Amino acid sequence: MYLIWLRVALVLYGASSIAVIPDVFSGRHRWRKLVLPACVTAAFFHFVALAEMLNLAHHWVPASLHEVETSFALLLAIAFLAIYWRYRAISLGLFALPLIFLLLLMPAAGPDHAPLSGEGMRNGWILLHIV
Repeated sequence: MYLIWLRVALVLYGASSIAVIPDVFSGRHRWRKLVLPACVTAAFFHFVALAEMLNLAHHWVPASLHEVETSFALLLAIAFLAIYWRYRAISLGLFALPLIFLLLLMPAAGPDHAPLSGEGMRNGWILLHIV
Protein backbone atom coordinates (compact mmCIF):
# COMPACT_ATOMS: atom_id res chain seq x y z
CA MET A 1 0.00 0.00 0.00
CA TYR A 2 2.90 2.33 0.66
CA LEU A 3 3.82 2.27 -3.03
CA ILE A 4 0.52 3.97 -3.89
CA TRP A 5 1.20 6.81 -1.44
CA LEU A 6 4.78 7.11 -2.62
CA ARG A 7 3.69 7.32 -6.26
CA VAL A 8 1.08 9.98 -5.41
CA ALA A 9 3.81 11.96 -3.65
CA LEU A 10 6.09 11.49 -6.66
CA VAL A 11 3.48 12.91 -9.04
CA LEU A 12 2.83 15.87 -6.75
CA TYR A 13 6.56 16.57 -6.36
CA GLY A 14 6.90 16.39 -10.15
CA ALA A 15 4.10 18.91 -10.62
CA SER A 16 5.66 21.17 -7.98
CA SER A 17 9.11 21.00 -9.54
CA ILE A 18 7.70 21.97 -12.93
CA ALA A 19 5.46 24.74 -11.58
CA VAL A 20 8.23 26.35 -9.52
CA ILE A 21 10.17 27.27 -12.68
CA PRO A 22 7.74 29.91 -14.03
CA ASP A 23 7.10 31.18 -10.51
CA VAL A 24 10.76 31.96 -9.88
CA PHE A 25 11.69 33.24 -13.33
CA SER A 26 8.57 35.23 -14.22
CA GLY A 27 8.21 37.04 -10.92
CA ARG A 28 4.47 36.36 -10.89
CA HIS A 29 3.33 34.56 -7.82
CA ARG A 30 0.22 32.88 -9.20
CA TRP A 31 2.16 29.62 -9.69
CA ARG A 32 2.77 29.58 -5.95
CA LYS A 33 -0.89 28.65 -5.54
CA LEU A 34 -0.01 25.33 -7.19
CA VAL A 35 3.53 24.78 -5.91
CA LEU A 36 2.99 25.08 -2.17
CA PRO A 37 -0.24 23.08 -1.74
CA ALA A 38 1.11 20.34 -4.01
CA CYS A 39 4.38 20.23 -2.08
CA VAL A 40 2.68 20.14 1.33
CA THR A 41 0.29 17.40 0.16
CA ALA A 42 3.19 15.47 -1.35
CA ALA A 43 5.14 15.72 1.92
CA PHE A 44 2.13 14.36 3.80
CA PHE A 45 1.75 11.36 1.46
CA HIS A 46 5.52 10.94 1.52
CA PHE A 47 5.49 10.73 5.33
CA VAL A 48 2.64 8.23 5.29
CA ALA A 49 4.46 6.07 2.73
CA LEU A 50 7.68 6.14 4.72
CA ALA A 51 5.90 5.23 7.96
CA GLU A 52 4.14 2.32 6.24
CA MET A 53 7.37 1.22 4.55
CA LEU A 54 9.27 1.10 7.83
CA ASN A 55 6.35 -0.52 9.65
CA LEU A 56 6.18 -3.31 7.07
CA ALA A 57 9.93 -3.86 7.44
CA HIS A 58 9.44 -4.15 11.25
CA HIS A 59 11.98 -1.49 12.12
CA TRP A 60 11.99 2.30 12.45
CA VAL A 61 15.51 2.99 11.24
CA PRO A 62 16.06 3.01 7.46
CA ALA A 63 18.12 -0.07 6.53
CA SER A 64 17.68 -0.58 2.78
CA LEU A 65 18.66 1.78 0.00
CA HIS A 66 15.04 2.63 -0.83
CA GLU A 67 14.31 3.48 2.79
CA VAL A 68 17.35 5.74 3.03
CA GLU A 69 16.49 7.51 -0.23
CA THR A 70 12.92 8.01 0.88
CA SER A 71 13.99 9.34 4.29
CA PHE A 72 16.51 11.75 2.79
CA ALA A 73 13.95 13.02 0.29
CA LEU A 74 11.46 13.63 3.09
CA LEU A 75 14.07 15.55 5.08
CA LEU A 76 14.77 17.70 2.01
CA ALA A 77 11.06 18.37 1.56
CA ILE A 78 10.64 19.36 5.21
CA ALA A 79 13.71 21.61 4.99
CA PHE A 80 12.36 23.30 1.85
CA LEU A 81 8.96 23.90 3.42
CA ALA A 82 10.54 25.20 6.65
CA ILE A 83 12.78 27.61 4.74
CA TYR A 84 9.82 28.81 2.69
CA TRP A 85 7.72 29.25 5.83
CA ARG A 86 10.46 31.25 7.54
CA TYR A 87 11.85 33.36 4.68
CA ARG A 88 9.18 33.13 1.92
CA ALA A 89 11.98 32.12 -0.48
CA ILE A 90 10.63 29.73 -3.07
CA SER A 91 13.75 29.87 -5.21
CA LEU A 92 15.25 26.99 -3.20
CA GLY A 93 12.56 24.90 -4.88
CA LEU A 94 14.47 25.10 -8.17
CA PHE A 95 17.08 22.84 -6.57
CA ALA A 96 15.19 20.94 -3.87
CA LEU A 97 12.02 19.84 -5.67
CA PRO A 98 13.67 18.17 -8.69
CA LEU A 99 16.17 16.52 -6.32
CA ILE A 100 13.34 15.16 -4.20
CA PHE A 101 11.60 13.92 -7.35
CA LEU A 102 14.74 12.14 -8.54
CA LEU A 103 15.38 10.59 -5.13
CA LEU A 104 11.87 9.12 -5.09
CA LEU A 105 11.99 7.60 -8.58
CA MET A 106 13.67 4.35 -7.56
CA PRO A 107 11.73 3.73 -4.33
CA ALA A 108 8.43 4.38 -6.14
CA ALA A 109 9.32 1.86 -8.84
CA GLY A 110 8.99 -1.11 -6.54
CA PRO A 111 9.90 -2.69 -3.22
CA ASP A 112 13.48 -3.30 -2.19
CA HIS A 113 14.39 -5.12 0.97
CA ALA A 114 18.13 -5.59 0.55
CA PRO A 115 20.20 -4.19 3.42
CA LEU A 116 22.77 -1.45 2.87
CA SER A 117 25.88 -3.54 3.20
CA GLY A 118 28.09 -5.99 1.37
CA GLU A 119 28.45 -6.51 -2.34
CA GLY A 120 25.18 -4.79 -3.30
CA MET A 121 26.32 -1.56 -1.67
CA ARG A 122 29.64 -1.57 -3.48
CA ASN A 123 27.99 -2.29 -6.84
CA GLY A 124 25.44 0.47 -6.26
CA TRP A 125 28.13 3.02 -5.45
CA ILE A 126 30.11 2.00 -8.52
CA LEU A 127 27.02 2.42 -10.69
CA LEU A 128 26.26 5.79 -9.09
CA HIS A 129 29.77 7.07 -9.70
CA ILE A 130 29.73 5.88 -13.31
CA VAL A 131 26.50 7.73 -13.96
